[in-house]
Amino acid sequence: MDTNQPRLELEGAELSLNKAELQLGSASILRFRSFLAHSQGRLKEAIGFHEQAITLDPLFASSHSYLSLLFYSAGQYEKALVSAQRALELNPQKTYDHFSRGEVFLAQVGLEESLAEVKQEPGPSWSLTGEALVYHALGREPDSNAALTQLSLRGLVRARRQCGPTWNHFAV
Repeated sequence: MDTNQPRLELEGAELSLNKAELQLGSASILRFRSFLAHSQGRLKEAIGFHEQAITLDPLFASSHSYLSLLFYSAGQYEKALVSAQRALELNPQKTYDHFSRGEVFLAQVGLEESLAEVKQEPGPSWSLTGEALVYHALGREPDSNAALTQLSLRGLVRARRQCGPTWNHFAV
C-alpha cells in the first residue's frame, strides 16, 4: 500500500483548486480551499481563504457561519461571535449559529448565557447538542443525558458524535 497516495491526492486537489480559482475568481473555490486547508490543520490559511470568499460574496450566510467555526477553533472568540452574528443577520432561521454563539459563551461569558443562546437554535441537532454541553457544564447530568437521549431517539447520531470531542473539552 502506498502511504503517499492520500497526500498526493490532496496536493493534486489543491493544485486543481488553485487553477480553478485563477480561472474563475470564485468565492466557492475559495471556500473549498478553506475547507481543504482546515482539513489539513492549516487554520490560519483556512481563515484567510474564507475571509477572501466573504469579500467576494458577503451575503452568503454559510460562509460567515464557517468562518465563526474557524475563529472559534483558533481561539479568536470575539471574531467568532461577530461572524456568527453576521450569519444570523443574513438568515435569522439558519441553523448552527446560535449553537456557535453558545459555545463561545460557554468558553468566555457564562453558563446561563450559553444555555439561553443554544435554546434559540432552530436546528434540533445543534440545539440538543448545545443543551447537552451546557447542562453538563452546569452539573445538571439528568438534563444533559435527556438531551443526548433525544438526539439518539430522533436519529441525530451525527450530532451526538460531534458532541463527544466538544463534550470532553468542556467537561467540568
